[in-house]
Amino acid sequence: MDPVQTKVDPKHYNKHKIQPINFILALGLGFCEGNIIKYICRYKDKGGKEDLLKARKYIDFLIDGGIKWVTDTSIGKTMKKVK
Repeated sequence: MDPVQTKVDPKHYNKHKIQPINFILALGLGFCEGNIIKYICRYKDKGGKEDLLKARKYIDFLIDGGIKWVTDTSIGKTMKKVK
């Protein structure tokens, strides 16, 4: 069984005519672009504003030219730039 062709169970993905993973792979998108698509496709049915904010983090990363970001575990999940 081909995992890419298999429908994903969550309703927030299988309601689309094209599974987000199939779209991402067909276009050869990278990690950041793929996550943007994923979060945008599911925000209405799953994470709402939180998913849009997650997509924004990846968009900001691309806008900043791929500057590395890290999670600062000492203060939670806040992201900060690494120079």
